[in-house]
Amino acid sequence: MSVTPYDPYKTFRFQLIMDGDPVAGLKTFGELKRTTAVNKYRDATGTEIKTPGNTDISSIVMGRGATQNKQFIEWADKVYSSTNTHEQPSYKKDLTLELMNNQGQAVQRYFLHNCWVSEFTTLPALDAESNTIAIEQIKLELEGYTRDTSLNVSE
Repeated sequence: MSVTPYDPYKTFRFQLIMDGDPVAGLKTFGELKRTTAVNKYRDATGTEIKTPGNTDISSIVMGRGATQNKQFIEWADKVYSSTNTHEQPSYKKDLTLELMNNQGQAVQRYFLHNCWVSEFTTLPALDAESNTIAIEQIKLELEGYTRDTSLNVSE
């Protein structure tokens, strides 16, 4: 049986979709990670038994070059606004993350559920002797994610 090897996907070919549109200038997106605690106990014979415990979805930090686009700050402001009663969580958004192949086709897609901003760096430390661009960062909390298994893209 012959197996055709596939090239691994490059980490710079991705897009985040928010409110139906790709987020412009997104430079970095942290790892999508979940960890399930291990519950251990011994049965009557003394054999160690392991069962899954609570699952934690890690926060995600994403960054982009600081722009005049107010998309991030308006979203971040919804969390701490004094007018937000938290009864209707308008600060939570569902996002879509797509990993692309060299042809620009989405080859992996993840739906990120109930995301909200827990930290927002609107302006980084400034350095007059540096020639780097200013990066604004958002730390996302999310309540879960699912992978879209319906994608059918040939390599």
